[in-house]
Amino acid sequence: MLRALALIFLFPSLSLAQPDPEEWLFSQPFMPHQGRLGLHVQPMTPELREYFAVAPDRGVLITRVEPGKPAQRAGLRAGDVIVQAGERSIRRPADLVLEVARVPAGADLSLRVVRNKKEETIVVQPEGEASPWIDPEYWRDWLDKGMREGSRELRQKLEDLQRRLDELERRFDEERRERERDMHRT
Repeated sequence: MLRALALIFLFPSLSLAQPDPEEWLFSQPFMPHQGRLGLHVQPMTPELREYFAVAPDRGVLITRVEPGKPAQRAGLRAGDVIVQAGERSIRRPADLVLEVARVPAGADLSLRVVRNKKEETIVVQPEGEASPWIDPEYWRDWLDKGMREGSRELRQKLEDLQRRLDELERRFDEERRERERDMHRT
């Protein structure tokens, strides 16, 4: 009981499970908060894929196009479904973010879009600089090494903590037994 409370107190959010590198990366505060296209997308449900006549494993729905941004200038609209960006099939919003991040400043990006149940290609030029560092592949070696090294370090710290807790528990038991002996002597 004492050990469990100490671990909960010292490591309230302790999890030894390795996070998915892509999920971890997209949850970090250093991720770009401004898009380079000026559009908002959402994942597709099976019902939306059926309604928009999109393949069962592809597409993100454009829900908003910001005025004056590259997406609007290229002719993208809310209700369009992006199914491919460059050579990458788009299955979820993160796929689009990663593909847009790779495009160098001033370069074009071809988007395959389903509009009115028909596919067409729209070329857009993302604004700003490329951000290849947001691609998990860019970080995979670093993350994998960090997870391995961090896991070893965490395991070592937990083992040290366990030894210290065992020692404290042993001392606590000795002091309790000593008090009990003193009580019986009187």
